Amino acid sequence: MNNCSQCGQPQKKLESRCPNCGSLNAKIDDILAREAEEKEKNSLKGKIKIILQSNDKKQALYSQLNLIKTSLSKKALFTLFVIFVFIFTMTYSVI
Repeated sequence: MNNCSQCGQPQKKLESRCPNCGSLNAKIDDILAREAEEKEKNSLKGKIKIILQSNDKKQALYSQLNLIKTSLSKKALFTLFVIFVFIFTMTYSVI
């Protein structure tokens, strides 16, 4: 027999929500919190936050760029290369 983490109401079986107060089960809360933390960590906002909170920002930036580079396929890397070359040639021709 479990008790609700919010109101203390006894629960006979493991339910996702408390029938008394409607709060989520503590185990589900933990899982949702971990998933949200992992999602934020893998987002652009999370990566920028990691870089800004680091003592050595330059090394943190290189590390994040290396992680992104290793996660890309060869086709994606080639596509990025072509885009950068195109931008460089367009910029160079204007100058």
